[in-house]
Amino acid sequence: MTKKITLTNGKIYNSLKRVQELSNKAIPTMQLMNSIRGIKAFNETFKVIDEARVVLLKKFGEQSKENSESYTVPTKNIEKYTKEVTELMSLESTFKVYPLKLTPNFPEVLPSLVIALDFMFEDLDEDKPKEKPAKK
Repeated sequence: MTKKITLTNGKIYNSLKRVQELSNKAIPTMQLMNSIRGIKAFNETFKVIDEARVVLLKKFGEQSKENSESYTVPTKNIEKYTKEVTELMSLESTFKVYPLKLTPNFPEVLPSLVIALDFMFEDLDEDKPKEKPAKK
């Protein structure tokens, strides 16, 4: 089962380390494909956001004389750069996720990882029976 997830670019950008942490877990075989697909979709979306961030850095920054890959934003451009990066990070991106299910054989994960990457996991309330409305 796949689901489309829409997150702000900032949430995606700030989740990279946690997704990398998840990718280092020994995911159960039955969920391995979902894990790989979800992480690949996340990484592709992250790459697009990071490329846009680099374009802004090159637009407002100055290339380092020592390292052609390094840019520094001069004081005169900081406000413009910050405004555009903030705008970039507030935009939303949509990608497919193949939700993982927390089962007894799922590797030990800290609750903080599940909370940070809630979009990568099945809704934990999904398996609970739905309450019927009270009869009047």
